Amino acid sequence: MGIFLHLASSVRLFILLLLVPLNTNGVIRVPVTRREAPPSREKTKLRFGTLLSKGHNAELLDLHILPLENLNNLEYLAVVGIGTPPQNLSVVMDTGSSDLWITGVGCSPCSGTARFQITSSVTESTACSGCGPPSRELDDYGSGPVYGYTFQDVFTLGSSTTTSTIKMGYVTSMGSSQQQLLDEGIFGLAFPALAQYSTPSPIKTWLDEAGLPNSYAFYMTTNAPGSQITFGGFAEELLGNTTVEYTDVIQTNLQSGTAFAYWTVAMSQFTLGATISGSGLTTIVDSGTSLIALPPNALIAVFQALIDLPAASACEATTSYFVCPRSTNLDAFPVLKVRFPSSFSPGNDTVLTLSGSEYFLPPNQGIYQMGLSSSGDSQFAILGDVLLRKYYTLFDWDNHRVGFAGAIVENSLPGGGDDNGGNNNDQVTYIAVGVVLGVIFVGILGAFVVRRMIASSNRSNAYGTVGRQDQGGYYRQQDAEG
Repeated sequence: MGIFLHLASSVRLFILLLLVPLNTNGVIRVPVTRREAPPSREKTKLRFGTLLSKGHNAELLDLHILPLENLNNLEYLAVVGIGTPPQNLSVVMDTGSSDLWITGVGCSPCSGTARFQITSSVTESTACSGCGPPSRELDDYGSGPVYGYTFQDVFTLGSSTTTSTIKMGYVTSMGSSQQQLLDEGIFGLAFPALAQYSTPSPIKTWLDEAGLPNSYAFYMTTNAPGSQITFGGFAEELLGNTTVEYTDVIQTNLQSGTAFAYWTVAMSQFTLGATISGSGLTTIVDSGTSLIALPPNALIAVFQALIDLPAASACEATTSYFVCPRSTNLDAFPVLKVRFPSSFSPGNDTVLTLSGSEYFLPPNQGIYQMGLSSSGDSQFAILGDVLLRKYYTLFDWDNHRVGFAGAIVENSLPGGGDDNGGNNNDQVTYIAVGVVLGVIFVGILGAFVVRRMIASSNRSNAYGTVGRQDQGGYYRQQDAEG
């Protein structure tokens, strides 16, 4: 990420739907379940069915419950079939990027275990423009680059296979930190402006050919099976009686001009001990990011406000992380609150909240880690899986909105407001380093956190705290305006 988040990378978003139930119609749901769970098939219903206006018939499509790799709730994988016949690989469904790449045969050591055998697909082609060997750098992340070349082929999600071939990446090698991951590729779900090489848009092509609305919803569980991504609308049985509140997606300044790129929203305010104004921040909703990432100074302000609380008497914090022993009463910590302008109610905000037990990660060897980290950039914030696990989140491509099931509506605060006694964006007081717990923390979550959550000294790891660079949530310096 360096100084910039890559606008062709990893961030997560939501779908636009109407606020009243409409006719049930077809929807493809690609559930994400634990790897040990056996595949199953069932029917589902779509709420707000008028979104299915592309002539899809009323017969509901079968579900495909796909394997999940769940690293302490930090990584969610789904299965994509590449080529003909389909070769299945577990990939990150990433709203923070727009390209599709998978690990190829001979990629060793590389993340995951499955490898795509390109010569076994009867529909593959390396004759496309810019395709084929030799290998070159496809993407560069805070945790290191991935190398390979591009090719064209069809792919399968659920029960639907594209008829069009899509340009995608065939990875032949990667950096050492990338090798520690369990995924076997990345499937980008952001807007086409972020794509480096995947054209036409993989997800847009698949949705169009399946006759589905351009929308998808993420339902993420905590330490349990049942996580899923639903294409075409919310699954009614998961939505229940909750209301859905929306906030608009805004355009991003790219070197080539202004365009919809990330699933970027206009955060009004972030409150957790300290109050952080969202004014001037690019805030991205990213399904490929494990934590919530704040600008460095904002993170320091939050940590300092929390470390002095009675609830944190046994906790330790640095400028990068906040850890507590298992005996800590997490719900004695203040409520985390995020505000966005409401799409439908001028003068009101869509408000999301998390309790202490929701924004701390589950204990690892007796230690709780707070699910916040640094974005590595003063202008960027990322809302990752820590937030999305609580809110069934809809990404609406056509209407450029993100919807949160279960969100509440409150009056907007004056001038973007401050309900906690002042703006602390510029507070840069450093927190005492928790040496002992810091060492334990790095030992426990080291390889995982380094690659997925914590930036290198001058670049946040886009596939973790802020998604991957290029394929995971960062601007390339040449692609973003300063």
